[in-house]
Amino acid sequence: MPPPVEEALSRAYEMFLDWDAASNREVAVRYYGKTEDWADEVWEAVHRVSFFEFKGMVLRLIRLRRLDLLLRDSPILPDRGVRLVRALREVGLLDFRFDGEAGIVVTEVSPSLLGWADDPSLLDGDLSFLARDLEVSLELDQLQAKIPSLAAKLREILRDTNVSGERVAVLGDDDLFSVLVARLYDPEEVVVFELDERVISRIERLREEMGLGEIRLVRHDLREPLPPEYRGRFDVFVADPPYTLLGMAAFLLRGWESLVKERGRLGYVSTLQDEWSGLTPYCFEFLGSLGFSVDRVVRGLGDYVVPEGHTITDSVAPEVEALGGGREDVLRCSSYRSSLYVLRLYPRRPLSAKGAVDALLRGADICDYYALDAGPMLRGEFWA
Repeated sequence: MPPPVEEALSRAYEMFLDWDAASNREVAVRYYGKTEDWADEVWEAVHRVSFFEFKGMVLRLIRLRRLDLLLRDSPILPDRGVRLVRALREVGLLDFRFDGEAGIVVTEVSPSLLGWADDPSLLDGDLSFLARDLEVSLELDQLQAKIPSLAAKLREILRDTNVSGERVAVLGDDDLFSVLVARLYDPEEVVVFELDERVISRIERLREEMGLGEIRLVRHDLREPLPPEYRGRFDVFVADPPYTLLGMAAFLLRGWESLVKERGRLGYVSTLQDEWSGLTPYCFEFLGSLGFSVDRVVRGLGDYVVPEGHTITDSVAPEVEALGGGREDVLRCSSYRSSLYVLRLYPRRPLSAKGAVDALLRGADICDYYALDAGPMLRGEFWA
């Protein structure tokens, strides 16, 4: 972040916090009969916005330019939306006018603030540098996402936060998502945790060819805890895990380990809705135990290249053939899509299940869709 913008946003943030705490205090005392000390304690524990969250609110406001759209698109109350506009105007980063329909319309944004915001239109350009020739591994449950769906995923991230200046963890990267992020934007670092040596070699080569020094590669089995130096380090994590209960648990737990333990840090996890259908209560219970809330679900965002001879095409083929279709029809009908779960961290209590889940994951086949060794998780023993 350019120093003048950082300094102005920091001042706006401090004003926002002061006004927000005072408003919370007044409401608690006047309408709910609480003491000021009690109100301040609740605000600090529950309502205090982090600077990372604040920057995300600013980003959405300057892109949407309307208070009504901001309130529809963001998990904030009206008074906070107006407070945000007030703080940014106070430090000279924007101007506004009242509007009968929108409430407030942003009429002017400082060039420095516009320059600070990552430009999603860069994703409309030529992305052929992501062309891949890697044969996917069924053993590692790999399927490569099509390039437009990778761009769509990064657009979703840019709805919530800049990636420039932030630290991004990528948990498994046969899609080369790290290359997309580092090539188009300017993250402080993108660290890839990957087990497949072929993927590591491919990203290493692209990193050297493109001069992407922000990318770091760590050979790591995600069934195991992250190395200590990478825990509590990242602002955002991205994962496309095996769509099994153990696979989800492994990648969610490593994502949780990777994040700075401050309110508002983000995770972007892809999963196939059908695979989660019967396991949703357990997955959401595990998310809650980690301190994550589901900010939104973008259905069908991921679109994958399904090679001939994959288990997916082999499952579709008999049904297509029974209808009189041929090989090309099998490939056309083997569309495979995932949904993107956007997770927001609210770290308010210790995680009691971590050790038990780590023990369960160690050495487990997290890519086995027919495994029954997740029994303790299904019985809810870790969340009793």
